[in-house]
Amino acid sequence: MPVLFFLIPYLSLGIIKGDWLNISQLGLNSKLPVTNAFLVWLIWCFFYGIGEEGGWRGFLLPEITQKYNTRISTLFVAFIWAAWHLPIFLYDKDLGSMSFGGTIGWLIGLIFGSLILGWLVKQSSWNLWPVILWHGTFNFFTASDRIGYVYPAVMSTLVILISIWIGIIYGRNLSIKHKSVQKTDFDGA
Repeated sequence: MPVLFFLIPYLSLGIIKGDWLNISQLGLNSKLPVTNAFLVWLIWCFFYGIGEEGGWRGFLLPEITQKYNTRISTLFVAFIWAAWHLPIFLYDKDLGSMSFGGTIGWLIGLIFGSLILGWLVKQSSWNLWPVILWHGTFNFFTASDRIGYVYPAVMSTLVILISIWIGIIYGRNLSIKHKSVQKTDFDGA
C-alpha cells in the first residue's frame, strides 16, 4: 500500500507538471550514514517497523482490545503514539520546522495511520510482519529530507482516505473486541 501511495503523487506530479522526482533520493536522509536505498529501507523497517510496531501493535493494541473494540483501541494507541513522538519535534529539524497546520496534518495522518495499522494487524491475525513492512516502507517514502513536503502530504492524505474507506467497509468487524489467546493443555490431561 505505501508503494501505491507514493506512485500516485509521483505519477501525478510527473505527468501533470513534468516534475519527476529523482528516484535515487527516495528514503535518503541526512541523519543516516548510508545512501544505498535498500539499506535505508532496511533501517526504516528495523527501527520504525520492528522498533515501534513491536510495542504499538504487538503489545499495546492487543492489551487494550481486551477491554475495548479495535476501533476505539486504535485511537487510544494513536494518542499514546502521538505523545511518544512529541520529543522528536524538539530535536528533529524537519519535524520541528513544520508549521502549525503541518503539525496538525501530521497528527491527523498519524491517527488515521493508527487505524490502518490496527486494521492491518487484526486482518493478519495479529501477525506483526505486515505492519512492520507497512510502517518501514511508508517512512522510507515520507521521511526523506530530500523530497520536499508534497509527497508526505499527499501520502498522508491517501492514508486518511483509505482509513475512512476501511472504516466504512470493515467498521462492524473493527467493533469486535480482541479475545486473549487461551492457554491449552498440550499433555492431554
